[in-house]
Amino acid sequence: MGGLAKLSPFIYISMFIASLALAGFPFLAGFYSKDLIIESSITEYWFSTHTLFWLAIVSAILTSTYSFRLLEQVFWGDYVGYKSTLKQHTKITRVEVYILSFLGLLSLVSGYLFKDIFSGLGSSFFNNSITTLPSLWGYVEVEFLPIYLKILPLLLTFLTI
Repeated sequence: MGGLAKLSPFIYISMFIASLALAGFPFLAGFYSKDLIIESSITEYWFSTHTLFWLAIVSAILTSTYSFRLLEQVFWGDYVGYKSTLKQHTKITRVEVYILSFLGLLSLVSGYLFKDIFSGLGSSFFNNSITTLPSLWGYVEVEFLPIYLKILPLLLTFLTI
C-alpha cells in the first residue's frame, strides 16, 4: 500500500485522529481513559500491581507503535500496487463522510467534556454501580499519585510516536 494520503485525505485525517486518540494523545478521548486505567493499576501497594503497571505501560507503547505503523504503511510513502484498483477503492460516499466526521468529532471532544463526569474526584456518576465497592476505593488515590507516575505513560507514548 502506501501513498493513500494524497488520494483520500479525508480518510487519512480521520485515521490520524483515531490513531492519536488510541495512542492516548492529550485532550482526546483515549487520553483520559487510558491514563486512568494505567494509574489505577498502581494504587494497591503489592508487587503484582507494580508489575501490572509496567505491563500496562508496555502495552500502551505497543499500541501507539502499531497505530502509527499502520499510518505509515497505508498512507505515507509511495503506492505499491495496480493503478486500476487504486482509483476504484479510494472513492468515499457521503454516508462515510458523515460517519467519519461524527466519529472524529467524538474523539476530539468527548474525552475532555466527559472526563469529570465519569472519573473525576467526587463524581457521583457511578454511585449505584459495582465500582462503589469499598475494595475499589483506590480510584481516590489516583488523584494523589506522584506526578512522575502520572506523566510516565504519556512521556513514553510520545517517545514512541
